[in-house]
Amino acid sequence: MMRLLLLALIVIGTPSTLLAQDMPLSQIIPESSTWGKPTAAKWESPQSPSGLKPIRFSATLKSKPWTYATVAGEPAVYLLKPNQPPKKIPVPLIEPAGVVAWSDDGTLVVADAGNKYAYAFRIEADGQLTAGDRYYRLRVRPGMERSDATAAAIDPVGRVYIAAKEGVHVFDPTGRLCGVLLNPTPTPAVALIIDPAKKTLTYQTPESQFSRPLK
Repeated sequence: MMRLLLLALIVIGTPSTLLAQDMPLSQIIPESSTWGKPTAAKWESPQSPSGLKPIRFSATLKSKPWTYATVAGEPAVYLLKPNQPPKKIPVPLIEPAGVVAWSDDGTLVVADAGNKYAYAFRIEADGQLTAGDRYYRLRVRPGMERSDATAAAIDPVGRVYIAAKEGVHVFDPTGRLCGVLLNPTPTPAVALIIDPAKKTLTYQTPESQFSRPLK
């Protein structure tokens, strides 16, 4: 029922994303393109507020100066508001990892490294996360449950990109898998960066970047 509700919200609230439904990966990534050679680019982790463990992944809303963050070893997402202490929001995930907000700031996607799903949560007016649902299914090898998901990103038309052990997963706005890109390196991503102007997807590791073109 919750998945049906989220699908209805997409249709009603973001009609522009309908153009991206049922889009195969070949219409997103140029044919025969590959990841480019690595370039040195040291990643600077987001600064953690006092009293909070080092932030692993974070996402800041466009409409408000609110940041959602995950930290190691806690089944929770932290809401960070200016001049306020971090607010811990428990979530039903084993190992929360990459986070990204939909373009309307109404939904937060949280990838779970401990299983094969990324969840979608409704962002309430006060910042609380509710109505969590397994919205995106990540590929894992037979007999495995862990996806080892890391970073997440979203493009201008609402496609969500999630890096995991089996590759960078690309999902259409309804949560359907368009395809999986092989990771450019065994080193897990600490960030995925989409540059709409340059039409590139960048896989960031702690010490380097790999980029490839988007259509």
